[in-house]
Amino acid sequence: MIENCKFFWTKYLPWLCLIPIVIYFIVFQKYAANIPHWDDYALIKFCNNFWSAPSIYEKLSLIFKQHNEHRIAFTRVVSLLVTSLNGSLNFKWLMWLGNIFLIGIFYLYYQVIVELKLPKISILIPSLVIFQLSHFENTFWGMAVVQNFGVVYFMMLVTRQLASNKIPYIYTFLAVFTSANAILLLPIIGLMVFLTAKDYKKMSIYLAFCIILSVIYFTAYQSPPDVKPLDFTAPFQNLKASIVYIGAIFDFNQNYDINKRILITFLLGAFLLIGYIFLLYKYVFKRYLLNLKIEAGILFLFAIVLLLIGTGLLAGLIRIQYGFYVFLVSRYRIYSIIGFTSISLLSIYFTNIKYQQYLTYCWLILVAILYVATYYTNMFTIKQYRKNEIASYYNSWHVTGKSVINSNKTSFKYENTFLNKTPTDTLKGENFHLSKIKLSANELLITNKNYEIGNNIDDGAYLLFKSDSNQYVFATNQSQSNSLKRIITFNNKYLSGFEANVPMNELASGDYFIDLLSKRGDSLKLIKTNYYIEINTKKQKDKVQNW
Repeated sequence: MIENCKFFWTKYLPWLCLIPIVIYFIVFQKYAANIPHWDDYALIKFCNNFWSAPSIYEKLSLIFKQHNEHRIAFTRVVSLLVTSLNGSLNFKWLMWLGNIFLIGIFYLYYQVIVELKLPKISILIPSLVIFQLSHFENTFWGMAVVQNFGVVYFMMLVTRQLASNKIPYIYTFLAVFTSANAILLLPIIGLMVFLTAKDYKKMSIYLAFCIILSVIYFTAYQSPPDVKPLDFTAPFQNLKASIVYIGAIFDFNQNYDINKRILITFLLGAFLLIGYIFLLYKYVFKRYLLNLKIEAGILFLFAIVLLLIGTGLLAGLIRIQYGFYVFLVSRYRIYSIIGFTSISLLSIYFTNIKYQQYLTYCWLILVAILYVATYYTNMFTIKQYRKNEIASYYNSWHVTGKSVINSNKTSFKYENTFLNKTPTDTLKGENFHLSKIKLSANELLITNKNYEIGNNIDDGAYLLFKSDSNQYVFATNQSQSNSLKRIITFNNKYLSGFEANVPMNELASGDYFIDLLSKRGDSLKLIKTNYYIEINTKKQKDKVQNW
């Protein structure tokens, strides 16, 4: 009986690794929308310019043209492919393609686990860590998901092939021209060649290839005007920021106090860093000095963690001026995720074979807790993120004189949302109270204490600012309830009421009535509140500020 249980445990339980993958893509399919976000508008502009460019030279120039500090040639080619197949640029297609890179990353870890003969159940570790939701900004952002997940996958392919004494010319090219982060890969490449090179002639040619790529990359390179110079005046702050970046995987609740989040990620990030340095010294350097063979899988895992440390150190120098919060934003989380996964697998490998299974279970308990915690906290954030995007999308395309792209001449076609529908009912809001608190010249805080939100996707309250010539919609924020009784009794995970921070400089000057659009299921009701505000702005802020 015991033997049968062990057989089931080792043979069939690892297949549970497919469950987090399926759940991840179900959530993605439900909440993803074909809506451009920030730099996505630059991708629309690129497609328009590419199709109208008269010569091949101009088209190639557009593909390799600098975007901020990056050259996003791969992302641009993918967008052209989507436009060609679909007839227009579809950002949900881009999101699908970008998220598939996570499957490729997971498969690389699967190969290493098999190669190093780690316990089969350990395959659940990369599955639970990679397919969580703490990197949701990338997940639901068309341009960012292709760029950020794509470059990580290509960099991992490069290190995997180098560790196996193969020369990855194509993957190196794709990595460098997907994101500037790949430039960090070049020093790691040099280290790996130094440690593993058997065919020095072939490796020398490859290193020369990398140098040529770097020269091409920085030819006619211009530092973006909003990028501040490196700050070396506070080295301990830089180091602390880098360690926070390394430990960002443990930041599972964005609604928690920011100072406590920074402290937690710093302490746990320092623990991971010390553990990595210890394993690196104990195994790689000692084996190299003794001229002993270093397994390809182990070298690959060490290189991935080194990549995390390298990006963390650079981020600590470049981004420290923006505060510690920036090191915890979800779009950078993928590096902490792959670093954490690699460290956990390294620790299992270096543990006595008698105790490998037990250590694996310990890691599984930890990553399972993180997985559940990130889903519980981030699902709430994702719902709010989607509502904000829908409102912003509506404003960008429907405000008079504010359309970001002429819909008759663009590679992207506007798709209607529920905000384009006529409300099914109009109600008077005598018993519906808003309180207005003017925080500054550019921000207005609007709150309510009795609104009840529904449970369907996009349900909630949306503020409608309407003047004689313009109208804007802003999504409101609901607070999450932790009361089990409330969830069971009201079938609702939200507290009553809402709050909205309205950026006043995004509204054109005018006299606005403030009403409420209430969405519940298929019903969209207009609640007249009789609130009124005068907006006087010198210049309306342009949403498309990253072009």
